[in-house]
Amino acid sequence: MTRDQSPRDISLHGSVLDENPGSVLSETQQIAIGLADAIALFDRRERRAVADMLGGRDAVRLSRKAADTLGTRLGVPPAELVGSPWHMDYTWNWLAGALTLYGAGSPDPRRNLANSTGLVEHNQEDVDALVVAGTRLVLIEAKWQGRWSRVQLESKARRIQAFAALAERIGRERELRWHLALASRDEGELLQAARTLEALLGPLAADHPVVRLPLAQFVEKLPTGLLDVPYVKKGNPWSIAASRRWRASGRTRVIRT
Repeated sequence: MTRDQSPRDISLHGSVLDENPGSVLSETQQIAIGLADAIALFDRRERRAVADMLGGRDAVRLSRKAADTLGTRLGVPPAELVGSPWHMDYTWNWLAGALTLYGAGSPDPRRNLANSTGLVEHNQEDVDALVVAGTRLVLIEAKWQGRWSRVQLESKARRIQAFAALAERIGRERELRWHLALASRDEGELLQAARTLEALLGPLAADHPVVRLPLAQFVEKLPTGLLDVPYVKKGNPWSIAASRRWRASGRTRVIRT
């Protein structure tokens, strides 16, 4: 692609980057890239590569059943969601870069990132799951067991507000819609956490209410004997011997669903 060419849509395969392997596009060159491709370009999790390797393309795309349930909860036609790519543990840093690439069309998103949004941080904080359906993003925070603390929800609220500010800016250039959801096994905890998070988000929650996703609606049969294992701490490495001592101490607790 030369400087006098107009922006055009590209995909991961057959893209302008593939046409010029090892090259760096100049600051004046721009590309019009789809949202799903922009998101995928930043995903560096080994688990995604492994899922794709072992399960094929469908392993990282939304099933019909999941699309039906999620669509009902979001108020979105399931047909718009089925087959959509999804990502696990997608960092906020990546999301900031991907959205900027999608919106600005810069070959180097770092040149256009606005750190004032507060979304770019020197850490690995992430979104538990991210579904990309056309120009629609679904951000999902999940809790398999335990509860969200007030501190955790305050931290999530700050990042979501920073994301919303960036999404609003990107939305002036290109279409972008987004939803926020919490998922949990415990419906009581889910309701409480959603209410708390909405209160923390303030006016933003009016346009983007927190959608509740009870995991029982997505999983046919939840496990009935989950072992509540404490976190491994420095100086107390987990081993067979340690686990035996822990079990012998009578501290084993089985959670029944």
